[in-house]
Amino acid sequence: MKRLKKISALILTAIIAVTAMLCFSAMTASAAGKTYNVMIINFDPKFNVNGKTVKQHELLSNWNNPYTLADQFAKDLSEISYNNVNYKIAEKIELNEMPRSTAIEKAPYTTAEYYKTLMTAIKKTDGAYWNYDGWKDYGFTFDYDYYFTEYKVYDKVNSKKIDEVWFFGGPVTGVTMYETIMVGKDAFWVNGSPMKKNCRNFVAYGFNYERGVGEMLEDAGHRQESIMNNLFGEPNYNKDYSKYNEWEKFTAYDKVAPGKAGVGNVHFAPNSTSDYDWGNPKSVSSYCANWLNYPNLSGAAKKYTCAEWGNGDIRLHHKWWFRHIPHAAGKNVKTGFYNNWWIYFTLDYLNSPPSAKYHIGTCSFSSVANATFTGSAIKPAVTVKHGTKTLKAGTDYTVSYTNNINAGTATVTITGKGNYTGKKVIKFKILPRDISGLSYSAISNRKYTGKQIKPAVTVKHGTKTLKAGTDYTVSYTNNINAGTATVTITGKGNYTGKKVIKFKILPRDISGLSYSAISNRKYTGKQIKPAVTVKHGTKTLKAGTDYTVSYTNNINVGTATVTITGKGNYTGKKVIKFRILPRDISGLSYSAIPNQKYTGKPIKPALVVKYGSITLKEGVDYTYNPANNTAKGKAIIMLVGHGNYTGSKSVFFNIV
Repeated sequence: MKRLKKISALILTAIIAVTAMLCFSAMTASAAGKTYNVMIINFDPKFNVNGKTVKQHELLSNWNNPYTLADQFAKDLSEISYNNVNYKIAEKIELNEMPRSTAIEKAPYTTAEYYKTLMTAIKKTDGAYWNYDGWKDYGFTFDYDYYFTEYKVYDKVNSKKIDEVWFFGGPVTGVTMYETIMVGKDAFWVNGSPMKKNCRNFVAYGFNYERGVGEMLEDAGHRQESIMNNLFGEPNYNKDYSKYNEWEKFTAYDKVAPGKAGVGNVHFAPNSTSDYDWGNPKSVSSYCANWLNYPNLSGAAKKYTCAEWGNGDIRLHHKWWFRHIPHAAGKNVKTGFYNNWWIYFTLDYLNSPPSAKYHIGTCSFSSVANATFTGSAIKPAVTVKHGTKTLKAGTDYTVSYTNNINAGTATVTITGKGNYTGKKVIKFKILPRDISGLSYSAISNRKYTGKQIKPAVTVKHGTKTLKAGTDYTVSYTNNINAGTATVTITGKGNYTGKKVIKFKILPRDISGLSYSAISNRKYTGKQIKPAVTVKHGTKTLKAGTDYTVSYTNNINVGTATVTITGKGNYTGKKVIKFRILPRDISGLSYSAIPNQKYTGKPIKPALVVKYGSITLKEGVDYTYNPANNTAKGKAIIMLVGHGNYTGSKSVFFNIV
């Protein structure tokens, strides 16, 4: 309350200070202290859940009571508008039914179908039920006219019993309401398609009790933005700040007007660098405080961070933003607009319009250049002139757009207002955006697998993630063997051109593959080269193509080594060891020893020991140990293997 008093004092001081500078209309702020009657139409059908009757908003614990939301929203609006907008819930219509779609002339779901789908969605998405692919979706086909007619809204609006309609409903009901729409004889886009009806102008909200008051205030903010855009034209910050109109100065933020930020818009705080970036801690210069003193905007810019508007909290930011909406008395002679912009928010400025005198078709129009797809609604500015007089958007005409998001032919419709009547249609092209200029997720190098490698790629246009198959196609080349592979992203639909991204397929380290076991071998006197089988998963590698094999220490008894060296799609080495065991000497061949003549001395006859063609060496391969070799009779030679041989062999001869 102290802050409100301080603000009021500042406004009063500012008005006194600029009296000599500005001449104000004698008209006071007609919206101040006014109460606006609201009809709530609440889709809150009853469900039978495990034998218990519950309303739709009670199905999940984090859904909100719609009437609690309505009370909080009304309280916030009264506070942040300085009591210019005071809501009274004049009528509540409680509907035990699901919302109806114009596409099928009934509700997409029965309560039983909805509950079953909701439970299935929760189970299959781990609670993220809104991401479930099984929901029905008839888009923005909510049957406004059906409910307005059924509950005599048009008559009640004309008789001033009702000023606004607030619809409440649950999420993913198969039909989508706009956040806000304007209905009436002067209706135009207020973040939802206008409904031209022969009645007083009014706004209908589409609230979702899955969401909170912060999101409701965001809907109200977009309503205000749309109305002010209609009056001042879409903000264009690509010009010298001195040429900014007041709405452009109010909505300016540092990203588009460095050092010249105002209050920003609903999505962009003064220091935001992207949509919803209300928690950015960066300090920037802003003139936001000046708007509390409007129409005196002479104060110097000051430094602010997100602490000024709630540190990222959606509700706190939006309340802060609304508090800066001008709310002084009278009209600004320089601009011709009311100093109290809440008059525009409430549509009071529309509901007593002057009669039209000129057909808008007699005017001249600036050309509208082709635009490139952005992913958002493209709303090019149009200059309308009647002779040398430039007409004012929102005063002399309104502008609406159709087919102005996707590539193709878009339409600008200028509808006469005030002293003008009739319509003028201008068409322009939205061209596909070159996909090569978008941002792409990095593709890291991959290891050879023996199969096609198709890494996923994420393509983003700003903050929007594109959909494969809808916005682009992906093809791959040279993506099996080691080397440089190519990913080609080709634009589709709203995108054109190509983007080529390369990545490396690296040889796989051969040491991590599987190998056949090598058993121990017996000494042969030659190189022993056992075969080895190398497998990568189920694939058997080819020697000479995928690897080479070399052997060391593979002749004599001991530990031999097999070295497999990667080649082509494989790299590194694998060393396998096996044992070469001594050969048993008993299995060799021995030369015959003839009878020896007795000499009275030890006799050591010559003996030749062979393994195949190899003649063994005494003292190296075996020891020669004779016994009983002096006396006549049977003598013995005991041979004991050494080195590459093992075991023993007894050889006999006769001494005669």
